Amino acid sequence: TISVWGPKLGIKFSTTKTKYMIFTKKNVNLTKSDGSEMNLDFYGKPIERVFSYKYLGLIFDPSLTWRLHINYLVERCQKPLSVLQSVAHKNWGADRKSLAGLYLAIVQSKINYGDFIYGSAAETHLKKLDRIQFQGLRIIGGNLKCTPVDSLEPELNILPLSHKRNLNGLKYMGRIYRIESHPTRTCFEQFYHYDEYDRRNHKGSFPLPVVGRLKVL
Repeated sequence: TISVWGPKLGIKFSTTKTKYMIFTKKNVNLTKSDGSEMNLDFYGKPIERVFSYKYLGLIFDPSLTWRLHINYLVERCQKPLSVLQSVAHKNWGADRKSLAGLYLAIVQSKINYGDFIYGSAAETHLKKLDRIQFQGLRIIGGNLKCTPVDSLEPELNILPLSHKRNLNGLKYMGRIYRIESHPTRTCFEQFYHYDEYDRRNHKGSFPLPVVGRLKVL
């Protein structure tokens, strides 16, 4: 369908850049009746099946666990945290307000991108990002590792990441409803939080879609 639709608009898609992924938590093997592997063709050429793919800055995996993306974020935040540590020298370093602004700009901005989408990840994965924030807050305040973070976030006027995810999601939803021609507005208007999702909320099932999670908020 795509190969027929493209030329009508004067577009030819690249076969080398085209991949496919099956979103499922089951083991899916694409095999023919004779046991050989089944391939999807595009312009007569086979497409590669992938098990992770970076699209618009987010790394998708077949089970939508977001584990790979969160691990990628943790790695990306290490260098900015080192920069923050260097600027926070106790003798000649910047003051708290400047350090907090720097942290929000070079560290938390990376975490906030698409955060309400990958917010369905398991708590064990999201806690990895919380540890990044805790490390940054302790650098800003010049505190020891044993300092409770619950007291640092209000003191530095920095929201917990869980609250920030909800806030960014609600802002996005508000923007959708303000723009009538927004491409994803239909998804929000036609979605209803049926009990079906509650029944599916068991081990091995996908989490509630991002539209449903934002509407529940």
